[in-house]
Amino acid sequence: MPYPILQLPYGLQRRLRGLATPKERYNLQVAIGFDKNYLSPLQMHNNNPKYFENQLWNTSELLFITTDVDLHYGCTNDDLFVFERNLKIINFEEFDFDKPWFDHFVINCESFGIGGGIMNSACLKKLSKLCDSKRITDLSLRDCTPDVSLCLIFESFSNLETISLHSPNYESNWIQDILSCKKLDLIGLEIESRFEKLFCFEPHELSLLYKVS
Repeated sequence: MPYPILQLPYGLQRRLRGLATPKERYNLQVAIGFDKNYLSPLQMHNNNPKYFENQLWNTSELLFITTDVDLHYGCTNDDLFVFERNLKIINFEEFDFDKPWFDHFVINCESFGIGGGIMNSACLKKLSKLCDSKRITDLSLRDCTPDVSLCLIFESFSNLETISLHSPNYESNWIQDILSCKKLDLIGLEIESRFEKLFCFEPHELSLLYKVS
């Protein structure tokens, strides 16, 4: 049962707000709604749903947010950005997903892309916890290491409809991955890899995939 935050005395509510990150304050506001509380002032946020593409760029320890109409934002202090349409993350390494940058983002996207950095299994697991993974239906991953399999992707993002995967050394049989995970409702799948990796399946496996899809 959730702790009854609104039953806390005035001083503890104020202290709680002071300790919370921008993302945590926003989530508190959403949970509390219009009930009387002492968690003011409101956490303001920047929401750009009208732009076709939002990007997070990691450049020399600085983080920039850009849109498809060349608007640029920094990320400092109490800034909070809510992404509800799509988001592309560029030039991130594994340790970047542990940085406090993500205290300034609420990621509720339907379309998600990763590029310009190495995407391994640890990155993928961290990423799924930093966003509302069940809302994502379209996922694009570049420069994946061999341990990033379709099964791991399905476990991390359960409601995917389309996947674009760039993995030069994809380890496993991708048809077996789909069959074993019973992910038979995909609308689109694109895998960029070496020829021998893509065509490692047996004819009967391809036939079975057609039959059960």
